Amino acid sequence: MVFGKRKAAEPRVEVVDWRGVREFRLTETVRLKGKGRRKPEVGRLAVRVPTGDPEDPVLAPCAFFAPHVAAPVAASRVYRDEDAREVLLSVEKRKQPDGEVRHLVSDEDGVEVGLIRRIPPATRLHRHNWRMAQAGRPEIVAHHVRSRQRQGIVMDALGSALGASAGEGGDFAKLARTLEWRADEEHVMTSRTFDAVVIEADWLDRRLAIAFAMLLDR
Repeated sequence: MVFGKRKAAEPRVEVVDWRGVREFRLTETVRLKGKGRRKPEVGRLAVRVPTGDPEDPVLAPCAFFAPHVAAPVAASRVYRDEDAREVLLSVEKRKQPDGEVRHLVSDEDGVEVGLIRRIPPATRLHRHNWRMAQAGRPEIVAHHVRSRQRQGIVMDALGSALGASAGEGGDFAKLARTLEWRADEEHVMTSRTFDAVVIEADWLDRRLAIAFAMLLDR
């Protein structure tokens, strides 16, 4: 006896090219709850890009973390493939005597892609800041944006609907902030902890943006 139609399987989500992404998030979520789904569809922890209908986006992977990695902050490498065989980038942490922390970002051959610097606060009343270096470009400096206005195709929807994922939540979530990254007067990127990263400058190497998202603005 047939009691109802079997729900059709969701179409396979294809990997997208990481080089031209404009917006991404580090998450396991593939599809949000809604549109016939009682709960979100989840998959591997990956660098995911919103595609398709902005009201019901598919978060397609453009890069992957190793299968054993539970949170981006625990990783030092990101891979091009789901089997985690082809390295896209690696991050090496180097502490300096003055308290600055440098994160060297390299490609699959160990060639430097750029440098992310965590600048310690000048006083206990301030928070640390960030700077980013990419060869042939002016230094990229992060500026704290106090307004809660955010940019992106589906950033607001994702921020409210994705829920706890990849290390989100807890007391640290209260310290989340929006950073606007500028090279001289050019707006390069906007990032918010536990939320999407939105890239404005075509020339920015996406591997630097992904590496910073892994650090969780700690």
